[in-house]
Amino acid sequence: MAKKTAQAQMCPEAYRARLAGVELVSIALESFTLKTDRSRLGEGMKLSVKHKVGYEPLDNGSVTLSIAYDLTATRSNKREAAVTLSAAFSVVLDSDEPLMEAFLDIFTKVNLPVNTWPYFRELAQNMLQRAGLPPITLPFWRS
Repeated sequence: MAKKTAQAQMCPEAYRARLAGVELVSIALESFTLKTDRSRLGEGMKLSVKHKVGYEPLDNGSVTLSIAYDLTATRSNKREAAVTLSAAFSVVLDSDEPLMEAFLDIFTKVNLPVNTWPYFRELAQNMLQRAGLPPITLPFWRS
């Protein structure tokens, strides 16, 4: 993942114009883990989801973005997790022009989570059901 230095700036109009020349090549699941402690399951589970993003330019002018989600479910009065679920996705973008840091900083904060969150929601719901755990419905993405 590329390290970010100073925050680069880009006006909304320039961002939208640049976005028009960007194409999605692929979204792929890179890693997944699910751990459960069934003794800690109970009513009123509290969900916490965190995410981390990054990007790496490719030699051909494309860029690979990464986003990792970590879901934790605990009883509302306990700190120990009943469920932890982690998933990391890679997203490859192609562009008619090189993607600058200012654009990528905004894209990873705004577009990347909005476009990958449905994949994570479905994966979490599906895998928890397959594990024989109570179903959950993750909320809409809110930045």
